[in-house]
Amino acid sequence: MNKNFAIIGYPLDYTLSPLIHNYWFELYNLPYNYLKLPLISNQPIAELKRTINSHLLGGFNITVPFKQSFINDVQLATSSLNKIGAINTVKINQYSNLLGYNTDYLGFMQNLKLKKFNVKGKAALIIGAGGVARAIIQALLDLEISEIYIANRSLTRVSELQQTFPQVNLYHQGLNLEQIALVINATSLVTLADYPIHINFSELSKDSLIYDVVYKPYTTELIQKAQEYSLNYIEGIELLLAQAQHSFEIWFDIFPTITNELLSKIGKFSVHPKSQ
Repeated sequence: MNKNFAIIGYPLDYTLSPLIHNYWFELYNLPYNYLKLPLISNQPIAELKRTINSHLLGGFNITVPFKQSFINDVQLATSSLNKIGAINTVKINQYSNLLGYNTDYLGFMQNLKLKKFNVKGKAALIIGAGGVARAIIQALLDLEISEIYIANRSLTRVSELQQTFPQVNLYHQGLNLEQIALVINATSLVTLADYPIHINFSELSKDSLIYDVVYKPYTTELIQKAQEYSLNYIEGIELLLAQAQHSFEIWFDIFPTITNELLSKIGKFSVHPKSQ
């Protein structure tokens, strides 16, 4: 019997993951289906196990609000996941063991590599303190960044981050943005007015990079500002596609191609920079 793959979380109305993975299943002649499986439960791990069994899952992606919920219920693929404290991809092996990965981490690294953006010795400002932010922080530290500043409405969440990542600093109003090489929105916020801080884009260096994890709308207000000030930028759709590539490779040992046909299907006719 053919296995299914899925994205698990809530809400899932916006997700493009089924479109992307089902396209790749067809492209590589794989007899699988990728499903949307909303999970609403006060006992998420119990519900997750029922979902795995009832849908014959061979693997799945995890999105909000559960990226940090199952970290203690899977076998972690790498030791760094203990620090990240979040997983977004699970492979179910032949012994029914759940193997956890974080492809946000891998996708973010891939995005910077394709952009040829070297963060070594530089400083970053991250908006947000959730599961995606934790993956990005670990990636930046592995890339030998010098300083990381966090802006978040909940100072408690920042304090929790600092317990795991003592290198992280709390953003303060007096911070000179000229020293910031990388500005990252690691939240689901799409409107600059909703950010916990005001960013004066004119203070940023022309060599700085703007990175938004949000992919709907494709061109967020943050990316619009990057375009307005002629700054380098990476859109959220690029992270979505990169992390999806790594999930697919984990499940099938195939690193799938991002084709023009796929970009057309998701309504994004070019990716900046274009990945093929």
